[in-house]
Amino acid sequence: MKDLKELFKILKNRRIEKGYSLRQVETLLQGKGVKYTFTAIQKLEQGEQDTIDINLLTAFSKIYNLDYLKMLELAGLDENLLNKNKAFKKQESNVSEEIFKSFIQIPLYGMASAGNGLIETDNNIEDIEYISIPNINKNVKKRDFACRVKGDSMEPHYHDGDIIVVDVTDSIDIRVLNGQEALIYQEGVKFLKRVFFEEGTGNLILKSYNPAYADYVIPNYELDKVECKGVISMVISIRNKRFMF
Repeated sequence: MKDLKELFKILKNRRIEKGYSLRQVETLLQGKGVKYTFTAIQKLEQGEQDTIDINLLTAFSKIYNLDYLKMLELAGLDENLLNKNKAFKKQESNVSEEIFKSFIQIPLYGMASAGNGLIETDNNIEDIEYISIPNINKNVKKRDFACRVKGDSMEPHYHDGDIIVVDVTDSIDIRVLNGQEALIYQEGVKFLKRVFFEEGTGNLILKSYNPAYADYVIPNYELDKVECKGVISMVISIRNKRFMF
């Protein structure tokens, strides 16, 4: 059911929850190819709009890791298109051959159970597990990879068994990703964490969603040893049998 007031409330609450400023969201939207000023975002959050562009909503859903189908429904999307999207929820794997015509195989790695976000990769190509991912809008590349969540370090947003798809890039300025989930390389070790920079010190703070796990701190003088190689582009929720883009 269409409910723009509820939709805009969710967007505002999610931004605050992630610790983003309006200007940071403007920058993140630009990274998704959507130009929308921070003042326009503020007006939207205050309910001063009577509609929302589908491209803007898609970008918000990706940045905030929201339930895309729910957002479409609250936005009052065309009923035929919404029903088409809902159809794949009937499949346990959340994939319907009738809807997704293009698939791509990417490596599937595990995540360390210690709750530190460490990704367990295997250099032996014969032992690597692969998974087929629907290549929606050609947004998945062969060098991307998937990671199976293990443990509760990423709850309540991601749960044990969920599959996260990482959009791998050559290099990203880590400072523009403040508050965002990112793939971090540190001297050959890979982490999936939320990225924050500590005011005053400039230290890099890698956070889990679950407050039960301590932050991982990288001093500012060691930032030259750190690279950001990608961000989360898709999540396959095993518990709810749905995709989140």
